[in-house]
Amino acid sequence: MTKNIYVSLIVPIYNAEKYLQRCLDSLSGQTLNEIEILCVNDGSTDASHEILNSYALRDPRIRVFNHQQNKGPGVARNTALDNANGTYILFCDADDTLEPDACRECCTVMESNSVDIVIFNHWVVELDRTDTTYKNSKGEYISRVRPENVGVLNRKECFKATLISSLWGVFFRFDLISRNALRFTHHKNGEDSIFLYSYLMLVQLGYALDKKLYTYYAHKGSLADLAMNKCPWLGRFKYIPRVLGATFKFALKKKRPFMGIYVFYRYFIWLQSRI
Repeated sequence: MTKNIYVSLIVPIYNAEKYLQRCLDSLSGQTLNEIEILCVNDGSTDASHEILNSYALRDPRIRVFNHQQNKGPGVARNTALDNANGTYILFCDADDTLEPDACRECCTVMESNSVDIVIFNHWVVELDRTDTTYKNSKGEYISRVRPENVGVLNRKECFKATLISSLWGVFFRFDLISRNALRFTHHKNGEDSIFLYSYLMLVQLGYALDKKLYTYYAHKGSLADLAMNKCPWLGRFKYIPRVLGATFKFALKKKRPFMGIYVFYRYFIWLQSRI
């Protein structure tokens, strides 16, 4: 294992044999060598375990953890966080990929700008299902980072840029996570939003990077598909109250109630834009 680990890449895996090799190739092929790849096999019943073991034998930076039962991506990510050694954290779904320079680019931006979070753009590839979550009313994909918000962001601007989004496309500072004992809830959907918004409560400054460093594959059986119960809008509305409630509770804990109110406000603005 590399002595100095800059980035811990965290991947929850559940029955991802069709896409796992593509994902692992993109992670192990990062141009930044000082990484570790924490793969948590969350009770897979397919060949994911065998694939993980074969890759771990070839690349000592890959560490495999196994859950005997499927406990959900939140619990899997917590296992990885409990064992992470990196300065920074980057989450990746097992059916998605990273661009080769993703870790190097994010480290450079984080350190040269002294920020707590880096937000970057992504590619979307639709396979056997569409994903309207990240589209506007015209059916066009919305870029998380647009020309008008490139550069250093304050906390509210970070919330605005990441409100309707997933963990991918976001680069975290691990010491901020550790100092605040931030972990995922045990719910099987909405846990990523709760974690992200809670982290944003702790951010002083962020950076919006207008580069596509992640490829998100929309297909049946993906983590996003499972979370939405194969119905994006119904699935999301079902857990919005839990996400907002948990975020506001964290805001009160950190004595930042106005930030909790601001999340409600941003959600209202987003909902109005979809009508």
